[in-house]
Amino acid sequence: MKSMKKCIAVLLAILMLVCSFSVVSVSAETYTENGVTYTLDKNSKTAYVKEYQNTVTADEVVIPATVDECSVVGVALSAFRFNTNVVSVTLPETIKVIEGYAFDGCSNLEKVEMNAEVERISAAAFRDCKKLTSIYLGNSLLSLGGSAFKASGIKEITIPDTCEIIESSAFYGCEQLESVKLPSSLKIISASLFEKCSKLKEASIPENVVKIDSHAFNSCSMLEKVEMGDKVESIGMSAFQDCVSLKDINLSESLTELAIYAFWDCDSLERIDVPSGVTVLNFQVLRGCDKLHTINLHEGLTTIGGRAMMTCASLRNIAIPSTVTEISSLAFAQCKDIVIYGERDSAAHKFAKEQKFGFIGYEYDEKGNAVITAFECPSVVDVVIPETLCSATVKSITKDAFKGNTKIKSVTFNSEIDMIPEYAFDGCTSLENVQFSAEDTHIGKYAFANCTSIKNICLPEGVATIDEGAFGYVTVDGEYVPSEEFHIYSSVNSAAQKYCEENNIQFRFGLLKEIETGKIVSAMNYVEKQYEAGDKYRMINVLGDVNSDLIVNVKDATEIQKYCADLVTIEESVKHLADTNFDGNVNVKDATHIQKYAASIIVSFYK
Repeated sequence: MKSMKKCIAVLLAILMLVCSFSVVSVSAETYTENGVTYTLDKNSKTAYVKEYQNTVTADEVVIPATVDECSVVGVALSAFRFNTNVVSVTLPETIKVIEGYAFDGCSNLEKVEMNAEVERISAAAFRDCKKLTSIYLGNSLLSLGGSAFKASGIKEITIPDTCEIIESSAFYGCEQLESVKLPSSLKIISASLFEKCSKLKEASIPENVVKIDSHAFNSCSMLEKVEMGDKVESIGMSAFQDCVSLKDINLSESLTELAIYAFWDCDSLERIDVPSGVTVLNFQVLRGCDKLHTINLHEGLTTIGGRAMMTCASLRNIAIPSTVTEISSLAFAQCKDIVIYGERDSAAHKFAKEQKFGFIGYEYDEKGNAVITAFECPSVVDVVIPETLCSATVKSITKDAFKGNTKIKSVTFNSEIDMIPEYAFDGCTSLENVQFSAEDTHIGKYAFANCTSIKNICLPEGVATIDEGAFGYVTVDGEYVPSEEFHIYSSVNSAAQKYCEENNIQFRFGLLKEIETGKIVSAMNYVEKQYEAGDKYRMINVLGDVNSDLIVNVKDATEIQKYCADLVTIEESVKHLADTNFDGNVNVKDATHIQKYAASIIVSFYK
């Protein structure tokens, strides 16, 4: 009896197993029509395109919406892979999924007509479809697989905002890709996503992206501009390496990681602002950026790695924050004439001494502004005081920052510096030119004393006050005395004129105007006769130019003669320019004086 029960149980198990197999075979069938084989699921009444037979020579394939009463919802794995006959494929609106390698290697595929709302395109689906230049992705795509369009002929593409995932290398090597619109829902620019897309000129990183992965834009040789949202926290290894046309990139304020090689050989990049959240400038991160001349670093940076800015040929100065404690000895390898800005006795100062780089010291005042405190740059002759140092505005210099430096020839101040302190440039015997930029500049006492290469100076009206001995004084037997060879050009009733009267310095009328901008500027050793030279500057309001035509000639003499005969009037604002012999009157003597000057009988109206 027991054996019979066991036999019945075994027979029932076998019967159930057979029944289950029969159900599977009924629900998973194949169907072939016009050379296309479909997999049918009778239970769900859906079908997948399984295979397009290579023996079929038709170059146009039209997939119907239904086959054998089943809705065609997808193209299966490798369905058309390596088919070189297909030129055009029409997919029905029922398609939801295009599986991996579906059209991989279809080298003659030119057109995919798809009105469907596809939700997923898997890995390498259209890889190496070199003649496929465009495709409509609908408005329902959720994910785009890795290498989906790798090395295809796509020229432009719009990825709908529904797509949250674009896997690595999706557009790798798309050499014809010129324009791409990424979805706003995207959070990661995946690895090698646009690597070697050599015609891509601009990239707009969606505002929700938090990471740009390694090699994302590597070797995009025509990429010129990258717009980045404020949420990007990480830029991966070689993300923009060899983007040789990249000129403009604003890094996210949320950035904390800038990986190795990130901008290596970005030959056209001219400036970069490294956000305060970045604590490490990694190995070779900016190496070979030949045109890079400005790098803005911020407090919080701690480390500058090996070869970080190697062979940055245009880099002349860089401000290193006080928070930096480690600088690789090769950080600026093969960079010539580098000037380091840093705090005295800081890691930056020590590094500059060890590498024999120039060093300009700075510190912060009570308001958080930067103050120039030291200048140790034996090879630098043209000094430019920057607008900012490590995000702090440069507002002033200390009184001894440049004192006694016999090398510098010119100094240009930024527009924020409105006070040149006492003795600041005392003894700078090679100094020949100074450019003041502030509208209300104050010059401290003896600021430019013993600058013996300066024989004259043009001072703009923006110079508000000039203290005792600031210009034209030299030291004789331990005493500051005015130089007989020195004189100042400026306007009537200016601070410069008042200074000359009080300090026994020769004063002359004249303002120097930059022709291109119309701005009144300062300059040294720019002599009177040069106002006619027609170069980038022009001297205006010079003595003898009565009619304000920028030339002193017989016309001015005639104007004075007419004035004396009551035939014309001379404006009060220029009457002082007509009194060329300084006798307090405008008369024919002045006209004769001008005629002699125009005929080069005299070379100056001044003694």
